[in-house]
Amino acid sequence: MASRRLLTNTARGYGWVHQRMRERLRPYAEAGLLRCVFCGEQIVGEFHLDHTDDRRGWTGAAHPLCNLREAGRKTARLRRGRRTATSREW
Repeated sequence: MASRRLLTNTARGYGWVHQRMRERLRPYAEAGLLRCVFCGEQIVGEFHLDHTDDRRGWTGAAHPLCNLREAGRKTARLRRGRRTATSREW
């Protein structure tokens, strides 16, 4: 298995600023006062703080499943746009 370069939390967009923002929003999530930026439904309990694509800001709170689903959709769109390299002409 090829070794991967591990990035710090800050490099991945989860540094102290992100953690502080999550802590500020936690009481609102526990009280059911947040709405998911993807589905619009109420968030109660656990939540993700969704990043903008450039990871310089946030779009808002999201259900964990909604956030991961959106990440999968973005990845699929990017992959569809790339041409796969093959070793032969078909």
